[in-house]
Formats: sequence, C-alpha cells, structure tokens
Amino acid sequence: MDIQARLKIETLLASVCLSVRNILLLLCLNIFLPVNLSFATDDKDSFLVVSNTVPAGFEDLTGPQTNQIDVYLHNKLIISTFATYDIETLSLKNPEAVVEKIKDLLDPSVILKSLSQTLMTNSDKICLQHIKSDSCGDLEPNIVGIIFDESRFRMDLFINPLQLKTKTVYQSKYLPKPEDKLSTLHALNFNLSGTDETNDVYNIQTNSIIAFGETRLAAQSNYTNEEDFVIDSMSVISDQPGWEAEAGVFDSETRASNFFPSQDIIGLRARSSTNTRTDLDVTEGTQIFIFLNQRSRVEVFRDNRLIDARFYDAGNRQLDTSRFPSGAYRISVRIRDDSNSERTEEYFYVRNSLLPPIDEPQYFFEAGSVAEINQDSILPESSGNYIIHTGGALRVKENLAVEAEIANTDQESMAQVGIVHIAAGIQSQVNVMTTTESDWGISMRENWATENFSLNLDLRFIHEGNENDDTDNLDFVADDFTQASASFTHTLFGGRMLWRYGHTDRGSSDKSETYSMDYNRSVYRKNKLNVDWSFDASKDSDDYLIGTRLNFNLRKNNDTYRVSTGYESRKANNIKDNDVTGSASWQHNARSPSYGQLQSRLFHINETTTSTTGVNVTSESRFGYNQIEVDNTREDSRNIL
Repeated sequence: MDIQARLKIETLLASVCLSVRNILLLLCLNIFLPVNLSFATDDKDSFLVVSNTVPAGFEDLTGPQTNQIDVYLHNKLIISTFATYDIETLSLKNPEAVVEKIKDLLDPSVILKSLSQTLMTNSDKICLQHIKSDSCGDLEPNIVGIIFDESRFRMDLFINPLQLKTKTVYQSKYLPKPEDKLSTLHALNFNLSGTDETNDVYNIQTNSIIAFGETRLAAQSNYTNEEDFVIDSMSVISDQPGWEAEAGVFDSETRASNFFPSQDIIGLRARSSTNTRTDLDVTEGTQIFIFLNQRSRVEVFRDNRLIDARFYDAGNRQLDTSRFPSGAYRISVRIRDDSNSERTEEYFYVRNSLLPPIDEPQYFFEAGSVAEINQDSILPESSGNYIIHTGGALRVKENLAVEAEIANTDQESMAQVGIVHIAAGIQSQVNVMTTTESDWGISMRENWATENFSLNLDLRFIHEGNENDDTDNLDFVADDFTQASASFTHTLFGGRMLWRYGHTDRGSSDKSETYSMDYNRSVYRKNKLNVDWSFDASKDSDDYLIGTRLNFNLRKNNDTYRVSTGYESRKANNIKDNDVTGSASWQHNARSPSYGQLQSRLFHINETTTSTTGVNVTSESRFGYNQIEVDNTREDSRNIL
C-alpha cells in the first residue's frame, strides 16, 4: 500500500472517532445539565438547540422543597426550624422563633421583618472545601442575609453589626456567684506513729463544710490518744466578692503575727478574702532544720496534737512542712532515733501569704472572747478575756507591701508593723512589735539568689518585759525567745556546697546551736545511670557527724534502684563510733488517670549501730493523700518494729 492511500484511511478513521466523541459528550450534557439539548429538524443552520427550560420528567427536582433546617449564627447552632426553599430562594416557616434565639438585638422587629421575607440563598458563597476565604463563607448584609447549603440542610445567618447592641469586653476577677444549692465537703486527716516498745500516738482530724450558695457552715474537730472528741472551731461564713463575714468559734487572723500564736475567738469577724478570686496568692512557711545523729522518726505536734510523722536520714535535715496548716503557732518536734533515744525541740512556725493583690488591699477586723479548750466540753468555752484585733496589708508598688495590726485585751495592747519586698532574686520581710507591757520583738526573713549562689537568713527575737504571773489573763509574750538560721549555697569544683547555721534559745536550760556543711558532686552520668559523691559534716553542741558516701542511681521505666556505700564517724551522748555504712532501695512509680500516683519503696539501711529494713507506700489522687511506712530495726539483740 502506497503512502497516499494510507493517509486517506487514517484521516477517515480520525473523523469517525471525533464524531463518536462529540455524540457521547452531548448525551452527557443533556443528562446532567438543566437545559434541553436536541437535534434540530427544522433549522438546517443549527446543529444544536439550547434551552433554559427543565427537561420533561425533571420538574420536581427544581421545584420548592419543605424540610427542617439548622440555623447557625456565628458558627453556633441556635435553632432547628422548617423552611421552604428552591435553587435561589428560601422562606422561613417560623421566623419569630428564630428571632427569639438571637440575643443583643437593638430592634428585634426589624430583624423579624427581614426574616419574614423571601431570602436569597447565596449558594455561590458556600465554601466547597470547608475553608473560609474572602470569596466564600461570609456576607455583609444591610440588615440580614443567609448562606444556605441544601446538601447539609444548614442556613448560616448574618446580621449587620449596626443592628446589635454594643458590649464591653470585661472579665471579672471574681468567681461567679454560686447557685443556691446544697453542697457538702468533708476531709479526714489521720496521723499515727508508734513502735512495739513505745505507746502509739495518733490524731484524727476532720474538716467539714456544709454550704448553701455563698453561705457555709465550717467545722474542724480533733480526736487524739490523750483527748476526747473536741470541736476546735465552728462558724458560719458568708463569701462575697473580695471579702467574707464570719460568726462563731474561729482561729484569729495571722497574716502579720510573727511573734506569738494565734488565738481561738468566740465572736465576729469581717475580712478581705481571696477565696472568690480566680488568681491565687502565694504562701511561704518558716524553714526548720534539725540535726540527726542517725536515722530517726520525727513527730511534729501542735498544741499536743500530732500533725506530721515521718522518718529522716542522719544529718542536718529540713522538715517537710508542705502539709502543715497555715497560721502562726509553736510546734514541738519529738525526735526518736533507732536506739530509742528521745529529745524534743521547740520552734515557732509561720505560714502566710507574702504580698496582697496589687489591686485589692487586705484587711480584717475581729472581736469577741478568747476561747479555750476544755476536756469536759465538746465546744471551746470562753476564758473571760475579750480581744479586739484589726489590721491589714497594702501593696504600694509592684514588689513592695506594708502591713500593720493592733490588738487590745483586758490587760494588754499590742502593735506591729512590717514591710515586704520582692524583686528578681530577692525576698525580704521585716516586722517589729511592741506591747504596753514593755515586750518587743523583731522578725527578719531575707533571701538572695543568683545563678551561682543563694543566701537565706531567718531571725525571730522576742523580749519579755514585765512578767505577768496571772495565768488567767491573755499574755502576748510569755517568755524570751530567739530563733535564727542562716544558709549559704554556692557552686564549687563542679558541685554544690551548702553551709548552714542554726540557733534557738528559750532560756539558759533550753539552748541549741548547730553547724553543718554538705558537698555533693556528680562523678558519672550516662544514659539512665547516675553516680554521685557526697561529703557532709554536722555539729550540735557536743555531738557531731562526719561522713562520705558514694551513691548509685539507676532508672529503668517506672523503677528506680539506689545503692549507697560510705564511711561515717559520729559522737552521740559522749559515745564515739566509726563504721562503714550502706543502703539499698527499690522504688516503683505507677500512674493512672483515674487513681492518681502510687509510689512503693522497699529499702534496707545499715548504719554504725543499727540495721533497718522497711517498706514505704505513698498514694496521691482525687481520693486524698496517704503515706504508710513500716520499719524493723535491729540494734544488738533488740528488734524494734
């Protein structure tokens, strides 16, 4: 076949294929488009006739439809209602119901009139890719406008901002007023300490609140091994934005009380309060350090009631006061080591908020009779002494506050002023006090911190003037008292060095001075294994403790393994001991979204004269905080559990 014949055949086949494609295309257009495409029989000049009329049999698809639709305003569903619509328009069946759901309208009748008319659907404004842009998903109507998406039965309503009320953006710093409903809250705190050779001491404390709206009844009770059931406080409190009123038996205000314990009062009180505020104030407590020759059980008492009990290792240790109650009060720290030697130390503890809110001065006024606990009565009884106590704190600058208070009783009056300053790396608080009985006192708390060192000072000195031998009258200052501590921490040779000094004096027969230093440095750290070396030395009067230790810590998933070995030299009760010491422990941590955190620890400690094996289990969750520790100590031929 020659080339010319082949070209004719290929041209003919191409023409046939093109004709078939055009016919198929026209058939598809005739099916999917609402126009009438047909072959012309009368007009020879036109191959196709285009019409805007609906093809026969498809009239119902483009006619008015009535269905339930969802009405949205600002992308939030406000109502579901019935509407009649077609391709271009929509009419609401019940526009009144829609207008009732729209808030902040200047004139609802104007909006109702517009919604009662036939509305354009503006279907061309639908965002096909669910992404709002300048060309879709938005309208700027003169009064109202809609975008109706028939495929989702959704109508988005748009209202001109000029038809809406102007609203001021305001966020209250207080919690909203509670509903007038009954609610209750009960908390139980149980502390128990003892051995098979000593009597057990325990304290069961309950805190209960029964509230209706902003008014509540609060009660606190105690039951101990030495006391029967006693209600310490019971009062009715009404919370208002920024302040509260109280009547009943309550603990006196202790914001600036750095020199003497708070008093139980039967009377009335009004004070500013942060209970209803959405921001929280910061609390700070007195740091208390104790010297331990060996691992000891430490029990803390307030008013002869156990408030904390736990074990501490040998050395100069800081008490964990995180669960101590707020206020100003004396505490007794009973220390019992594994050899069953016991001593008691007295401290004054203060925990209060440092700076008041910058926009809200803090004040209080309370008056009534001083209450006292009587074992023959469940509720506290009046002592016969009255007290009027008032004061407050003002934040004069961002980081500076002043505070003052006065108190008056049957026999004595007291005045106190103070200043608090907090800046970057600096925290300072100074208070001075005087009474009409020639008592006076000064309290100072200073903290400085930089990248390389920190310095902390705490001093409380009280001088008793005229002695008051009448025990029936309230005496603000009962005796002379001095409590001071200083600590200095700095970096040294890639490690951390701590120096500390402590001093307490409640008379010639009750005086204590402690000195200590502690150095710790990491010597190996890779992956999950850490090796640290430490050296510490402590001295309390004639007793001392010097030791060095190498600590191995391995973390694996939720388990931590610790092994420690070292050498100690100590003197206690005029007896000197030197020996190799060691310890080993395994700790497992478990977390659950429903049950909180559970920590289990098994340990064995070998010291100079004793050997202790024990288990500690701690749990913290929405059900509360629980800690249980059981030890078995061997000393020569004795076992102490």
